[in-house]
Amino acid sequence: MKTILVGFASLVAVISAGVVAVADVGPASAIAAVKAAVHQKDAGMFIDEIHVTGDYALLKWHWNPEGHGYLAYKRVTGESWKQIAHGGSEGALGVKGNGAASTLAKSGVPASIVSELCLKWKLDSPCPDY
Repeated sequence: MKTILVGFASLVAVISAGVVAVADVGPASAIAAVKAAVHQKDAGMFIDEIHVTGDYALLKWHWNPEGHGYLAYKRVTGESWKQIAHGGSEGALGVKGNGAASTLAKSGVPASIVSELCLKWKLDSPCPDY
């Protein structure tokens, strides 16, 4: 019975990790470092999808159907990342000018990077304003 439970737990972990990993875009080491930075601040946050381009990352998160949004991170050194912007949770993501693209631009992220971060989302894009 113990073997079956351990096997089941391992299968659930692999399936859970695989669903998230399929949607992620960018170098695996950078994705892992950003996820670690997010979970260091808030271990219970579920990351739906993450895009990393160069020294910038954009991710969608949720707690439950009520709480969700996006976070933007910038690489400060090596694999150390710092949060530079956030949004969501109040339904503002669907309002023109209140999505991640506008917030990233206001935070000084170059337009070419904003474009890369906001394209190719497999789940709902955090960039309705793009």
